Amino acid sequence: MALFEVNMPPIPDNIPIHTIEHTPLLKRAKLLWIGALILAVINVYIVVSSMNMLTGEIPAMSNTLSTIIGFCGTICILFCFFYLCKLARRKRLLKLYAIQLVIGIIAGIFQLFIPEFNNSSTSTDIIAITSSFSAYMIFCSIAAPIVVYILWELGKELSFITNEKTFFKATKIMVVGLLVFLISSIGFLVTARLQNENVALFFGILFMGFGVMVVYGIILYLIGIFKIRVIVQYGEDAQNTISQKEN
Repeated sequence: MALFEVNMPPIPDNIPIHTIEHTPLLKRAKLLWIGALILAVINVYIVVSSMNMLTGEIPAMSNTLSTIIGFCGTICILFCFFYLCKLARRKRLLKLYAIQLVIGIIAGIFQLFIPEFNNSSTSTDIIAITSSFSAYMIFCSIAAPIVVYILWELGKELSFITNEKTFFKATKIMVVGLLVFLISSIGFLVTARLQNENVALFFGILFMGFGVMVVYGIILYLIGIFKIRVIVQYGEDAQNTISQKEN
């Protein structure tokens, strides 16, 4: 599909290129990213294996361990992007990730102040919780498009400095899949309440289809990480000219 095409700009002759064979810093950045992926897999295993399937609760010890592993993974990504930015002589990648981290931290702070609804015993508690939850939902509605934009720009920047189109292509697939996934899930819930089986079935199939699309985009993104071989030293002044279609 034309939407998912990625047109890589030619690299000018006067631009330095760092290859992984001759650049220990690039090799270190790639290993850090792979390390972060391994930590993420371990984190998911800990959460899933320790979760109570009936209540969805996670033991305090597992929750603490998951938080520590998640923090270590974040540090790995930060250093990885720092090294990539250092080699490319441009800070955009690190700035985008920093904004994404700030949004995640704010969301985490919100969640700390929103206790479970069923733990409230008075009407005052319920009003306070409802107000906090409403503020959290407003924050999420504002942050969601910003996060999608950051995800898009991260993929585009990664493809630009690594000269690897897989990142931006995977990002496009994930973003489109995620948007349709959310729309179809909302449509499924609405039509299920209206008891319209045919429309609900349509949204259900759409829901599963684009869910698979998101997973495919994630897998493609992971492949891009392992395919990193070079970093192009474009510098801050170079404009990212990656386009969707070939001219």
